[in-house]
Amino acid sequence: MARACANGALHHCTCASPPKEAPGENFKWGGCGDNIRWGTNFAKRFVDTVEKYNTKALERLARRTRRDLAYDKKIMRLKSHIASINLHNNRVGRRIIIENLNTQCKCHGVSGSCSIKTCWRSMPPIVDIGRKLLEKFTIAREVTKGYLNNEYREIGTKRHVPKDDDLIFLTKSPDYCTKDERMGSMGTGGRRCNVTSNGTDSCRQLCCGRGYRTVVEEKIERCQCKYY
Repeated sequence: MARACANGALHHCTCASPPKEAPGENFKWGGCGDNIRWGTNFAKRFVDTVEKYNTKALERLARRTRRDLAYDKKIMRLKSHIASINLHNNRVGRRIIIENLNTQCKCHGVSGSCSIKTCWRSMPPIVDIGRKLLEKFTIAREVTKGYLNNEYREIGTKRHVPKDDDLIFLTKSPDYCTKDERMGSMGTGGRRCNVTSNGTDSCRQLCCGRGYRTVVEEKIERCQCKYY
């Protein structure tokens, strides 16, 4: 969305405003930067609305419902925690994009002398954003269900509150590396992996740290050749 604003593809927005920080000695702010502010605000409204709606609906339900309060409060508290965690992780995703903006420049001058250089801020490639999110995902913090003043406590610590740029989760995901018929997972043992791949079929992901076996086969086949 931020890039579409700069490209003129949207009539709701235009190029980004020049950054507030002072430019360097050898360039000035200009050009048409990606409108990160508009893009992040749009993403916030688009993604966060569901969680905020669920939270408000739970609050209304808590005020109206009085039967089986113990069970209702437990369910509503759990859903409220999940919504709060999702809102936190959404903020982390937007922050990663903002903190990793690139500075692109264009030279102006006689015969490309670059006597004047105009620079603007642009988004990093989506692959780089995904890679940084994956790094955050691998070190995500497990937190307790209870919290005080929207502060979560990390499991295994006395009172360590995860940082604003930490991804957090409430319950661990199932381990799909090992066979678990209850979860419907057949595991990855015995599957064929691609040692040259970096995707989901790679040996690094499928083998789950167990290692892999390389098999070399020699086959002799009749190749239907003819001698002239």
